[in-house]
Amino acid sequence: MNQASIDLGTNTCLLLVCQKGVEQGISASQVLVDLARVVRLGEGVDRTRVFQAAAMERVLQALREYAEVLKTFQLSPQDVVCVATSQARDARNSAEFFARVKSETGFVFQTLSGNEEARHTFLGALLPGMDANASVVVDIGGGSTELIS
Repeated sequence: MNQASIDLGTNTCLLLVCQKGVEQGISASQVLVDLARVVRLGEGVDRTRVFQAAAMERVLQALREYAEVLKTFQLSPQDVVCVATSQARDARNSAEFFARVKSETGFVFQTLSGNEEARHTFLGALLPGMDANASVVVDIGGGSTELIS
């Protein structure tokens, strides 16, 4: 079964497509596609508190490309887990932009809180067999930094 996610950060828009399965009784994933586009959605947000028109267009173009890639795996935008991070928390026009994203591309984004972003980053960074209680993860992003243990 194929699964996909999009991580829209302050600077990048990441697409991951995996094939989930079971190997020797253990759940396993094989990466089919791992794409990154520098979209700089957070350009100027720290100063203006709004997404800029050019930045929004760069994101929409990347998402249109990603929708085409997903078709090759029989996935649609509605099948994808889509999250946005720091810049989406900070921009006053975030809700309007993501309504436009949904209307034009079909992707539905959830904006993660800082704590949710840190939790997901921590869980995603742990390798099989690692002790979560003995691990620390530092995520230096374009708009925020998380230190998680």
